[in-house]
Amino acid sequence: MPKLIVCRHCDHFSELPLLSCGQKAYCGFCKAPIQAPKTSSTQSVFAFALSALLLLISSLSYEFISFSMGGIKHSVTLLTAIPTLGEHDAKTLAVFLSLFVIVFPSIILATVLMMYSPIWNKVQLSFARRLTKLLTYAEPWNMSEIFLIAILVSLIKLMVLADIEFGPSFWAYGGFVACFIQMLNLIHLDDLWERISPYTSPEDVDKTQTASSQGIKCCPTCSQISKDAFCPRCHTLLYSRKPESLTKVSAWLATSIVLFFPANLLPIMNTQQLHESIPSTIFTGVLQLWDSGSYPIAIVIFIASIMIPVVKLVAIGVLLYQVNQLSHARSHQYTQIYRYIELIGKWSMIDVFVVIFLVSLVQLGVFMSVTADIGVLFFALMVFTQIMAVHYFDPRLIWDNPKEIHG
Repeated sequence: MPKLIVCRHCDHFSELPLLSCGQKAYCGFCKAPIQAPKTSSTQSVFAFALSALLLLISSLSYEFISFSMGGIKHSVTLLTAIPTLGEHDAKTLAVFLSLFVIVFPSIILATVLMMYSPIWNKVQLSFARRLTKLLTYAEPWNMSEIFLIAILVSLIKLMVLADIEFGPSFWAYGGFVACFIQMLNLIHLDDLWERISPYTSPEDVDKTQTASSQGIKCCPTCSQISKDAFCPRCHTLLYSRKPESLTKVSAWLATSIVLFFPANLLPIMNTQQLHESIPSTIFTGVLQLWDSGSYPIAIVIFIASIMIPVVKLVAIGVLLYQVNQLSHARSHQYTQIYRYIELIGKWSMIDVFVVIFLVSLVQLGVFMSVTADIGVLFFALMVFTQIMAVHYFDPRLIWDNPKEIHG
């Protein structure tokens, strides 16, 4: 029997048939993807999760990369990079590295290992709910693959200046990222929630009307729909629309606009070489890569660190304008814009991780050293505020009449 669900993007009902692996279901109203089944055995997920955890531990335990110039050599590990950042007035960057590259991936791996192990069947229901919600909330904040790309970008800058040697931890980290991404690709959150409590379809609903017009709310965590104040499956507080969505988005957007200018105009790092200090902004960094012949990397950094933030600022502003219009004839296109900016949000962090890596590695005294500058903090905060603006935006408002009131 088809499952009746509510689209999170437009609030309309869709009947979801039984799908096989490789098939995708799209909302019949806004064309947003609503389900794509995955065939993955418990053993496969557990194996990739365990491999990723062991490789992550290995990447923390041994030499990561060494950098040598003029007979002076400096080696770094992921763990020693954290105090190194603190010693060079980059404590905020040390927190970023700890959270996004080590802590969040570790939380995700530990949670997945428990979920796909034999002890999961003996876990209390309330604890199972908390763990699944933790996985749901932590997964978007993993940035391990972005950190790996930032390392490769940094190495392209450094290879023309000094000798680089890769330690065993570097290869372990590359293996960790590969296993970690594959593990996430095999996990289907809807299946995890089904293991906790089966999805129940509502009865006596008008499928031609929106869910909110009938007092039905879609859970943002597990997608269960209900008329209750709390989700009957995961116990999340339910709302027809995100509370004060437009106010919060406007505040985050305004903050992001203010941060945009110092983030791009102020230097993000300083390179000290033979008593000469060379400040570098994001744009000058792109020019240096282009002048050195690293055209693909220069284009990647330009798109991720300059174009994407600008596009997101404009797109969020356009979406805020659209939800206040009486005519929603182009809601399909605006919903698609929302999905795009939601997808690309965290990739602007590449330049932040480039600075983190260079400050950690390039410390050779008077020969050469790199220190973080105030611009990188503004840039990191700008990216964060943009992510939060997209997070608080409710795409269902694109389809609503602005005169309607939703609880």
